[in-house]
Amino acid sequence: MDYLFYSISGLALSFLLYLFFLKREKNFHFNRFYLLATLVLCLIAPTLELDWNSQYIPAEKFRLESSFTTLETLEEPDEKSIMLLQKEKFPFRKIFLILYLFGSALFLFRFSRNLSKILILIKNKKFEIVDGFKIIETKEKGNPYSFFNYLFINPSDLNNKTFANSIINHELAHSKQLHSVDIIFLEFLSCFFWFNPFIWIYKREILENHEYLADSAVIKAGIDIEIYSSQLIQCGDFLKQPLISGFSFIKTKNRLTMLHKEKSFNFLSGLKASIVLILFAGVFAISSFSPAKNSKPFVVVVDAGHGGRDSGSLNEKEINLKISRHLQDLSKADDIQIILIRENDDFVTLQDRINFVNTQKPDFLLSIHSNVFTDPEKRGVEAFYANKGLHKDLSLLSSEILIKQHLKEITDKGEIKTANFKILSETTMPGVLLELGFLSNKSDAARLNDPGHQKLIASNIYAGLQEIKSSIQKK
Repeated sequence: MDYLFYSISGLALSFLLYLFFLKREKNFHFNRFYLLATLVLCLIAPTLELDWNSQYIPAEKFRLESSFTTLETLEEPDEKSIMLLQKEKFPFRKIFLILYLFGSALFLFRFSRNLSKILILIKNKKFEIVDGFKIIETKEKGNPYSFFNYLFINPSDLNNKTFANSIINHELAHSKQLHSVDIIFLEFLSCFFWFNPFIWIYKREILENHEYLADSAVIKAGIDIEIYSSQLIQCGDFLKQPLISGFSFIKTKNRLTMLHKEKSFNFLSGLKASIVLILFAGVFAISSFSPAKNSKPFVVVVDAGHGGRDSGSLNEKEINLKISRHLQDLSKADDIQIILIRENDDFVTLQDRINFVNTQKPDFLLSIHSNVFTDPEKRGVEAFYANKGLHKDLSLLSSEILIKQHLKEITDKGEIKTANFKILSETTMPGVLLELGFLSNKSDAARLNDPGHQKLIASNIYAGLQEIKSSIQKK
Protein backbone atom coordinates (compact mmCIF):
# COMPACT_ATOMS: atom_id res chain seq x y z
CA MET A 1 0.00 0.00 0.00
CA ASP A 2 2.89 2.37 0.78
CA TYR A 3 4.40 1.64 -2.63
CA LEU A 4 1.10 2.28 -4.42
CA PHE A 5 0.56 5.53 -2.54
CA TYR A 6 4.03 6.95 -3.14
CA SER A 7 4.36 5.80 -6.76
CA ILE A 8 0.93 7.09 -7.80
CA SER A 9 1.36 10.33 -5.82
CA GLY A 10 4.81 10.86 -7.30
CA LEU A 11 3.56 10.35 -10.85
CA ALA A 12 0.57 12.62 -10.20
CA LEU A 13 2.75 15.48 -8.91
CA SER A 14 5.30 15.00 -11.69
CA PHE A 15 2.56 15.06 -14.32
CA LEU A 16 1.08 18.24 -12.83
CA LEU A 17 4.50 19.88 -13.12
CA TYR A 18 4.62 18.83 -16.77
CA LEU A 19 1.09 20.04 -17.38
CA PHE A 20 1.61 23.52 -15.90
CA PHE A 21 5.21 24.24 -16.92
CA LEU A 22 6.22 22.14 -19.95
CA LYS A 23 3.30 20.81 -22.00
CA ARG A 24 2.67 24.08 -23.88
CA GLU A 25 6.37 24.70 -24.49
CA LYS A 26 8.15 23.68 -27.69
CA ASN A 27 11.10 22.11 -25.81
CA PHE A 28 10.12 18.73 -27.20
CA HIS A 29 13.44 16.96 -26.58
CA PHE A 30 13.52 18.10 -22.95
CA ASN A 31 9.86 17.11 -22.50
CA ARG A 32 10.62 13.62 -23.79
CA PHE A 33 13.51 13.26 -21.35
CA TYR A 34 11.41 14.62 -18.48
CA LEU A 35 8.46 12.29 -19.10
CA LEU A 36 10.54 9.14 -19.47
CA ALA A 37 12.86 9.97 -16.57
CA THR A 38 10.12 10.90 -14.11
CA LEU A 39 8.10 7.83 -15.07
CA VAL A 40 10.99 5.51 -14.24
CA LEU A 41 12.13 7.40 -11.14
CA CYS A 42 8.65 7.63 -9.63
CA LEU A 43 8.19 3.87 -10.03
CA ILE A 44 11.50 2.98 -8.37
CA ALA A 45 11.70 5.82 -5.79
CA PRO A 46 9.42 4.18 -3.16
CA THR A 47 11.65 1.08 -3.16
CA LEU A 48 14.84 3.00 -2.41
CA GLU A 49 14.10 4.35 1.08
CA LEU A 50 17.34 6.30 1.15
CA ASP A 51 18.50 7.82 4.40
CA TRP A 52 21.41 9.77 5.79
CA ASN A 53 23.45 6.62 6.38
CA SER A 54 23.47 6.99 10.16
CA GLN A 55 24.81 3.85 11.76
CA TYR A 56 23.80 2.06 14.89
CA ILE A 57 26.74 0.75 16.92
CA PRO A 58 25.71 -2.20 19.11
CA ALA A 59 26.86 -2.42 22.71
CA GLU A 60 29.47 -5.05 23.51
CA LYS A 61 28.34 -8.61 23.95
CA PHE A 62 28.12 -9.91 27.51
CA ARG A 63 30.21 -12.75 28.85
CA LEU A 64 28.41 -16.05 28.80
CA GLU A 65 29.85 -17.10 32.16
CA SER A 66 27.41 -15.88 34.81
CA SER A 67 26.54 -16.50 38.40
CA PHE A 68 22.84 -16.29 37.63
CA THR A 69 20.98 -19.56 37.24
CA THR A 70 17.42 -18.39 36.67
CA LEU A 71 15.91 -20.03 33.60
CA GLU A 72 12.97 -18.90 31.54
CA THR A 73 11.36 -22.23 32.27
CA LEU A 74 11.07 -21.28 35.97
CA GLU A 75 8.78 -18.35 35.21
CA GLU A 76 5.12 -18.72 36.04
CA PRO A 77 3.43 -16.16 33.81
CA ASP A 78 -0.08 -14.99 34.45
CA GLU A 79 -1.41 -15.73 30.97
CA LYS A 80 -4.61 -14.24 29.62
CA SER A 81 -5.94 -14.72 26.11
CA ILE A 82 -7.33 -11.54 24.57
CA MET A 83 -7.64 -12.27 20.88
CA LEU A 84 -8.08 -15.36 18.69
CA LEU A 85 -7.27 -14.84 15.00
CA GLN A 86 -8.03 -17.25 12.19
CA LYS A 87 -7.21 -17.26 8.52
CA GLU A 88 -9.71 -15.33 6.42
CA LYS A 89 -12.32 -17.64 4.96
CA PHE A 90 -12.59 -15.39 1.91
CA PRO A 91 -9.04 -15.01 0.55
CA PHE A 92 -9.09 -11.36 -0.50
CA ARG A 93 -5.32 -11.17 -0.94
CA LYS A 94 -5.20 -14.21 -3.18
CA ILE A 95 -8.11 -12.92 -5.26
CA PHE A 96 -6.41 -9.55 -5.74
CA LEU A 97 -3.18 -11.32 -6.67
CA ILE A 98 -5.00 -13.54 -9.17
CA LEU A 99 -6.73 -10.52 -10.70
CA TYR A 100 -3.41 -8.70 -11.01
CA LEU A 101 -1.68 -11.70 -12.59
CA PHE A 102 -4.63 -12.25 -14.93
CA GLY A 103 -4.54 -8.60 -16.03
CA SER A 104 -0.77 -8.73 -16.55
CA ALA A 105 -1.12 -11.97 -18.53
CA LEU A 106 -3.72 -10.36 -20.81
CA PHE A 107 -1.54 -7.31 -21.47
CA LEU A 108 1.54 -9.48 -22.04
CA PHE A 109 -0.45 -11.55 -24.52
CA ARG A 110 -1.61 -8.37 -26.28
CA PHE A 111 1.94 -7.03 -26.36
CA SER A 112 3.35 -10.31 -27.73
CA ARG A 113 0.59 -10.59 -30.33
CA ASN A 114 1.08 -7.05 -31.64
CA LEU A 115 4.85 -7.44 -31.77
CA SER A 116 4.49 -10.78 -33.57
CA LYS A 117 2.16 -9.23 -36.16
CA ILE A 118 4.75 -6.61 -37.04
CA LEU A 119 7.63 -9.09 -37.14
CA ILE A 120 5.63 -11.49 -39.32
CA LEU A 121 4.69 -8.63 -41.64
CA ILE A 122 8.35 -7.65 -41.94
CA LYS A 123 9.50 -11.23 -42.46
CA ASN A 124 6.97 -12.11 -45.18
CA LYS A 125 7.22 -8.89 -47.20
CA LYS A 126 9.69 -7.81 -49.81
CA PHE A 127 10.93 -4.26 -49.41
CA GLU A 128 12.93 -1.59 -51.19
CA ILE A 129 15.13 1.04 -49.53
CA VAL A 130 14.18 4.71 -49.92
CA ASP A 131 16.14 7.41 -48.05
CA GLY A 132 17.37 4.86 -45.52
CA PHE A 133 13.91 3.36 -44.96
CA LYS A 134 12.92 -0.18 -45.77
CA ILE A 135 9.58 0.31 -47.51
CA ILE A 136 6.89 -2.33 -46.95
CA GLU A 137 3.72 -2.02 -49.01
CA THR A 138 0.30 -1.96 -47.33
CA LYS A 139 -3.28 -1.80 -48.63
CA GLU A 140 -4.41 1.18 -46.54
CA LYS A 141 -4.10 4.57 -48.24
CA GLY A 142 -3.18 7.75 -46.43
CA ASN A 143 -2.21 6.07 -43.16
CA PRO A 144 1.51 5.25 -43.24
CA TYR A 145 3.33 4.18 -40.09
CA SER A 146 6.82 3.12 -39.06
CA PHE A 147 8.58 0.65 -36.76
CA PHE A 148 12.26 1.43 -36.24
CA ASN A 149 13.60 1.82 -39.84
CA TYR A 150 10.66 0.07 -41.53
CA LEU A 151 8.06 2.25 -43.24
CA PHE A 152 4.65 0.70 -43.95
CA ILE A 153 2.91 2.64 -46.73
CA ASN A 154 0.61 2.23 -49.71
CA PRO A 155 2.55 2.56 -53.01
CA SER A 156 0.10 5.19 -54.29
CA ASP A 157 1.06 7.48 -51.38
CA LEU A 158 4.65 7.45 -52.62
CA ASN A 159 3.53 8.67 -56.04
CA ASN A 160 2.34 11.91 -54.48
CA LYS A 161 5.78 13.53 -54.13
CA THR A 162 4.70 16.28 -51.72
CA PHE A 163 2.88 13.86 -49.44
CA ALA A 164 5.68 11.28 -49.70
CA ASN A 165 8.30 13.88 -48.82
CA SER A 166 6.37 14.84 -45.68
CA ILE A 167 5.84 11.21 -44.71
CA ILE A 168 9.46 10.20 -45.14
CA ASN A 169 10.78 13.18 -43.17
CA HIS A 170 8.19 12.58 -40.44
CA GLU A 171 8.87 8.86 -40.08
CA LEU A 172 12.62 9.41 -40.46
CA ALA A 173 12.47 11.55 -37.32
CA HIS A 174 10.70 8.72 -35.48
CA SER A 175 13.39 6.30 -36.64
CA LYS A 176 16.47 8.45 -35.90
CA GLN A 177 15.19 9.44 -32.45
CA LEU A 178 14.39 5.80 -31.59
CA HIS A 179 10.76 6.47 -30.73
CA SER A 180 10.01 2.79 -31.23
CA VAL A 181 12.21 2.02 -28.22
CA ASP A 182 10.04 4.33 -26.09
CA ILE A 183 6.87 2.69 -27.38
CA ILE A 184 8.04 -0.86 -26.69
CA PHE A 185 9.24 0.19 -23.22
CA LEU A 186 5.88 1.83 -22.43
CA GLU A 187 3.89 -1.15 -23.69
CA PHE A 188 6.01 -3.56 -21.68
CA LEU A 189 5.79 -1.39 -18.57
CA SER A 190 2.01 -1.17 -18.83
CA CYS A 191 1.82 -4.98 -18.76
CA PHE A 192 2.91 -4.91 -15.11
CA PHE A 193 1.61 -1.51 -13.96
CA TRP A 194 -1.72 -1.59 -15.83
CA PHE A 195 -3.57 -0.78 -12.59
CA ASN A 196 -1.81 2.59 -12.27
CA PRO A 197 -3.83 5.25 -14.15
CA PHE A 198 -0.82 7.51 -14.60
CA ILE A 199 0.98 4.87 -16.66
CA TRP A 200 -1.65 5.38 -19.36
CA ILE A 201 -1.60 9.17 -18.98
CA TYR A 202 2.18 9.23 -19.32
CA LYS A 203 2.00 6.92 -22.30
CA ARG A 204 -0.44 9.25 -24.05
CA GLU A 205 1.71 12.31 -23.37
CA ILE A 206 4.95 10.63 -24.48
CA LEU A 207 3.42 9.45 -27.76
CA GLU A 208 1.94 12.90 -28.36
CA ASN A 209 5.38 14.40 -27.79
CA HIS A 210 6.80 11.95 -30.36
CA GLU A 211 4.49 13.44 -32.96
CA TYR A 212 5.48 16.98 -32.01
CA LEU A 213 9.14 16.01 -32.48
CA ALA A 214 8.43 14.42 -35.86
CA ASP A 215 6.28 17.37 -37.02
CA SER A 216 9.05 19.76 -36.02
CA ALA A 217 11.55 17.73 -38.06
CA VAL A 218 9.29 17.95 -41.13
CA ILE A 219 9.13 21.76 -40.95
CA LYS A 220 12.91 21.98 -40.38
CA ALA A 221 13.36 19.87 -43.54
CA GLY A 222 11.77 22.71 -45.56
CA ILE A 223 8.18 21.49 -45.96
CA ASP A 224 5.72 24.38 -46.07
CA ILE A 225 3.83 24.53 -42.78
CA GLU A 226 0.44 25.22 -44.41
CA ILE A 227 0.80 22.35 -46.87
CA TYR A 228 1.84 20.04 -44.08
CA SER A 229 -1.09 21.18 -41.91
CA SER A 230 -3.44 20.38 -44.76
CA GLN A 231 -1.95 16.90 -45.08
CA LEU A 232 -2.52 16.27 -41.37
CA ILE A 233 -6.17 17.28 -41.69
CA GLN A 234 -6.66 14.98 -44.67
CA CYS A 235 -5.15 12.01 -42.88
CA GLY A 236 -7.30 12.40 -39.77
CA ASP A 237 -6.70 10.41 -36.57
CA PHE A 238 -6.03 6.77 -37.18
CA LEU A 239 -4.09 4.24 -35.11
CA LYS A 240 -3.09 1.03 -36.77
CA GLN A 241 -1.84 -0.73 -33.63
CA PRO A 242 -0.11 0.23 -30.35
CA LEU A 243 3.52 -0.56 -31.25
CA ILE A 244 3.93 1.72 -34.26
CA SER A 245 4.65 5.39 -34.88
CA GLY A 246 1.91 6.72 -37.14
CA PHE A 247 1.85 9.75 -39.43
CA SER A 248 -1.61 10.63 -38.12
CA PHE A 249 -1.45 9.07 -34.68
CA ILE A 250 -2.25 11.93 -32.28
CA LYS A 251 -5.24 14.27 -32.26
CA THR A 252 -4.86 16.58 -35.23
CA LYS A 253 -5.98 19.71 -33.37
CA ASN A 254 -3.17 19.42 -30.81
CA ARG A 255 -0.54 18.98 -33.49
CA LEU A 256 -1.78 21.89 -35.58
CA THR A 257 -1.81 24.13 -32.50
CA MET A 258 1.77 23.20 -31.62
CA LEU A 259 2.94 23.59 -35.23
CA HIS A 260 1.82 27.22 -35.34
CA LYS A 261 2.88 28.09 -31.79
CA GLU A 262 5.85 30.42 -31.36
CA LYS A 263 8.72 29.10 -29.31
CA SER A 264 9.33 30.85 -25.97
CA PHE A 265 12.51 32.81 -25.32
CA ASN A 266 15.43 30.58 -24.35
CA PHE A 267 15.69 32.22 -20.94
CA LEU A 268 12.01 31.65 -20.16
CA SER A 269 12.14 28.04 -21.40
CA GLY A 270 15.27 27.35 -19.38
CA LEU A 271 13.73 28.93 -16.29
CA LYS A 272 10.65 26.74 -16.53
CA ALA A 273 12.77 23.64 -17.08
CA SER A 274 14.92 24.50 -14.05
CA ILE A 275 11.87 25.07 -11.86
CA VAL A 276 10.43 21.73 -12.91
CA LEU A 277 13.67 19.86 -12.18
CA ILE A 278 14.00 21.47 -8.75
CA LEU A 279 10.38 20.72 -7.85
CA PHE A 280 10.68 17.15 -9.12
CA ALA A 281 13.78 16.68 -6.98
CA GLY A 282 11.51 17.48 -4.02
CA VAL A 283 8.92 14.95 -5.22
CA PHE A 284 11.64 12.31 -5.58
CA ALA A 285 12.99 13.08 -2.12
CA ILE A 286 9.55 12.74 -0.52
CA SER A 287 8.98 9.42 -2.30
CA SER A 288 12.35 7.84 -1.57
CA PHE A 289 14.03 9.39 1.44
CA SER A 290 13.26 8.27 4.95
CA PRO A 291 12.39 11.07 7.38
CA ALA A 292 15.36 12.48 9.26
CA LYS A 293 14.15 11.10 12.58
CA ASN A 294 14.30 7.59 11.09
CA SER A 295 17.75 7.95 9.57
CA LYS A 296 19.24 5.26 11.80
CA PRO A 297 18.32 1.65 11.14
CA PHE A 298 15.40 0.03 12.91
CA VAL A 299 17.13 -2.13 15.53
CA VAL A 300 15.57 -5.40 16.64
CA VAL A 301 17.06 -7.64 19.32
CA VAL A 302 16.07 -11.24 18.67
CA ASP A 303 16.11 -13.61 21.62
CA ALA A 304 16.42 -17.21 20.43
CA GLY A 305 14.81 -18.85 23.45
CA HIS A 306 16.72 -21.36 25.60
CA GLY A 307 20.16 -22.69 24.62
CA GLY A 308 23.04 -24.73 26.04
CA ARG A 309 21.95 -26.86 28.99
CA ASP A 310 18.47 -25.30 28.79
CA SER A 311 17.07 -27.19 25.82
CA GLY A 312 13.47 -26.03 26.18
CA SER A 313 10.80 -28.36 24.79
CA LEU A 314 12.27 -31.27 22.83
CA ASN A 315 14.66 -29.69 20.25
CA GLU A 316 13.19 -26.21 20.70
CA LYS A 317 16.54 -24.47 21.29
CA GLU A 318 17.80 -25.61 17.85
CA ILE A 319 14.65 -24.50 16.02
CA ASN A 320 14.66 -21.10 17.72
CA LEU A 321 18.30 -20.49 16.81
CA LYS A 322 17.95 -21.56 13.17
CA ILE A 323 14.98 -19.27 12.57
CA SER A 324 16.77 -16.41 14.35
CA ARG A 325 19.79 -16.85 12.09
CA HIS A 326 17.56 -16.80 9.00
CA LEU A 327 16.09 -13.54 10.26
CA GLN A 328 19.53 -12.02 10.64
CA ASP A 329 20.45 -13.10 7.08
CA LEU A 330 17.32 -11.39 5.73
CA SER A 331 18.25 -8.12 7.41
CA LYS A 332 21.74 -7.80 5.92
CA ALA A 333 20.54 -5.94 2.81
CA ASP A 334 17.90 -3.79 4.49
CA ASP A 335 17.48 -0.95 6.98
CA ILE A 336 16.43 -3.32 9.76
CA GLN A 337 19.37 -4.32 11.94
CA ILE A 338 18.92 -7.56 13.84
CA ILE A 339 21.07 -8.37 16.86
CA LEU A 340 20.98 -11.91 18.21
CA ILE A 341 21.28 -12.48 21.95
CA ARG A 342 22.84 -15.85 21.23
CA GLU A 343 24.40 -16.88 17.92
CA ASN A 344 25.35 -20.42 18.97
CA ASP A 345 24.13 -23.15 21.28
CA ASP A 346 25.03 -21.17 24.40
CA PHE A 347 23.32 -21.01 27.77
CA VAL A 348 22.37 -17.43 28.63
CA THR A 349 20.53 -16.64 31.84
CA LEU A 350 17.29 -14.75 31.80
CA GLN A 351 18.78 -11.82 33.69
CA ASP A 352 21.68 -11.61 31.26
CA ARG A 353 19.21 -11.52 28.39
CA ILE A 354 17.28 -8.69 30.03
CA ASN A 355 20.44 -6.73 30.83
CA PHE A 356 21.75 -7.18 27.30
CA VAL A 357 18.49 -6.02 25.68
CA ASN A 358 18.30 -2.89 27.85
CA THR A 359 21.96 -2.11 27.17
CA GLN A 360 21.44 -2.29 23.40
CA LYS A 361 18.47 0.12 23.56
CA PRO A 362 16.80 -1.34 20.45
CA ASP A 363 13.56 -0.23 18.83
CA PHE A 364 11.93 -3.64 19.28
CA LEU A 365 12.41 -6.95 21.08
CA LEU A 366 11.37 -10.30 19.64
CA SER A 367 11.71 -13.47 21.72
CA ILE A 368 11.31 -16.66 19.66
CA HIS A 369 10.05 -19.94 21.15
CA SER A 370 8.25 -23.18 20.28
CA ASN A 371 5.52 -24.62 22.48
CA VAL A 372 4.23 -27.96 23.80
CA PHE A 373 0.91 -28.98 25.32
CA THR A 374 -0.68 -32.09 26.78
CA ASP A 375 -3.37 -32.07 24.09
CA PRO A 376 -1.71 -33.09 20.80
CA GLU A 377 -4.52 -31.42 18.85
CA LYS A 378 -3.60 -27.96 20.10
CA ARG A 379 -1.79 -26.05 17.37
CA GLY A 380 -1.14 -22.59 15.95
CA VAL A 381 0.94 -19.53 16.72
CA GLU A 382 0.76 -17.54 19.96
CA ALA A 383 2.02 -14.01 20.59
CA PHE A 384 2.55 -12.75 24.15
CA TYR A 385 3.01 -9.16 25.25
CA ALA A 386 3.22 -7.37 28.61
CA ASN A 387 -0.02 -5.53 29.29
CA LYS A 388 1.62 -2.73 31.24
CA GLY A 389 4.08 0.09 30.76
CA LEU A 390 4.45 2.78 28.11
CA HIS A 391 4.71 0.38 25.18
CA LYS A 392 1.77 -1.95 25.79
CA ASP A 393 -0.28 -0.57 22.89
CA LEU A 394 2.60 -0.89 20.42
CA SER A 395 3.35 -4.36 21.75
CA LEU A 396 -0.27 -5.38 21.20
CA LEU A 397 -0.24 -3.94 17.68
CA SER A 398 3.04 -5.74 16.95
CA SER A 399 1.59 -9.02 18.24
CA GLU A 400 -1.36 -8.66 15.89
CA ILE A 401 0.90 -7.86 12.93
CA LEU A 402 3.10 -10.91 13.53
CA ILE A 403 0.11 -13.24 13.95
CA LYS A 404 -1.57 -11.94 10.79
CA GLN A 405 1.65 -12.47 8.82
CA HIS A 406 1.69 -16.12 9.90
CA LEU A 407 -1.96 -16.55 8.97
CA LYS A 408 -1.14 -15.71 5.36
CA GLU A 409 0.77 -18.91 4.55
CA ILE A 410 2.14 -20.57 7.73
CA THR A 411 -0.88 -21.53 9.84
CA ASP A 412 -4.64 -21.02 10.01
CA LYS A 413 -4.85 -20.19 13.73
CA GLY A 414 -3.24 -17.58 15.94
CA GLU A 415 -3.83 -16.25 19.44
CA ILE A 416 -2.71 -13.10 21.25
CA LYS A 417 -2.14 -13.31 25.01
CA THR A 418 -0.86 -11.11 27.81
CA ALA A 419 1.76 -12.49 30.19
CA ASN A 420 4.20 -11.20 32.79
CA PHE A 421 7.29 -12.79 31.24
CA LYS A 422 10.33 -10.98 32.64
CA ILE A 423 11.89 -10.72 29.19
CA LEU A 424 8.91 -8.53 28.26
CA SER A 425 8.03 -6.77 31.50
CA GLU A 426 11.56 -5.81 32.54
CA THR A 427 12.77 -4.48 29.19
CA THR A 428 12.24 -0.89 28.12
CA MET A 429 10.95 -1.11 24.54
CA PRO A 430 7.98 -2.66 22.69
CA GLY A 431 8.34 -6.43 22.63
CA VAL A 432 6.64 -9.69 21.72
CA LEU A 433 7.33 -13.28 22.72
CA LEU A 434 6.32 -15.44 19.77
CA GLU A 435 5.48 -19.12 20.17
CA LEU A 436 5.85 -20.40 16.60
CA GLY A 437 3.82 -23.57 17.04
CA PHE A 438 3.34 -26.68 19.16
CA LEU A 439 6.01 -29.37 18.93
CA SER A 440 3.44 -31.65 20.54
CA ASN A 441 1.25 -31.29 17.44
CA LYS A 442 2.16 -33.43 14.45
CA SER A 443 1.56 -30.84 11.73
CA ASP A 444 3.17 -27.96 13.68
CA ALA A 445 6.19 -30.11 14.57
CA ALA A 446 6.70 -31.14 10.95
CA ARG A 447 6.59 -27.51 9.88
CA LEU A 448 8.94 -26.28 12.61
CA ASN A 449 11.51 -28.99 11.89
CA ASP A 450 11.48 -28.57 8.11
CA PRO A 451 14.42 -26.37 6.89
CA GLY A 452 12.34 -24.93 4.04
CA HIS A 453 9.51 -23.97 6.39
CA GLN A 454 11.99 -22.51 8.85
CA LYS A 455 13.08 -20.07 6.14
CA LEU A 456 9.45 -19.38 5.27
CA ILE A 457 8.65 -18.68 8.93
CA ALA A 458 11.62 -16.31 9.14
CA SER A 459 10.48 -14.57 5.95
CA ASN A 460 6.99 -14.03 7.38
CA ILE A 461 8.40 -12.76 10.68
CA TYR A 462 10.66 -10.37 8.77
CA ALA A 463 7.73 -9.04 6.75
CA GLY A 464 5.99 -8.46 10.07
CA LEU A 465 9.03 -6.61 11.42
CA GLN A 466 8.98 -4.32 8.39
CA GLU A 467 5.35 -3.48 9.10
CA ILE A 468 6.11 -3.05 12.81
CA LYS A 469 8.96 -0.70 11.86
CA SER A 470 6.54 1.51 9.92
CA SER A 471 4.00 1.47 12.77
CA ILE A 472 6.52 2.33 15.48
CA GLN A 473 8.19 5.08 13.44
CA LYS A 474 4.81 6.68 12.71
CA LYS A 475 4.23 6.92 16.46
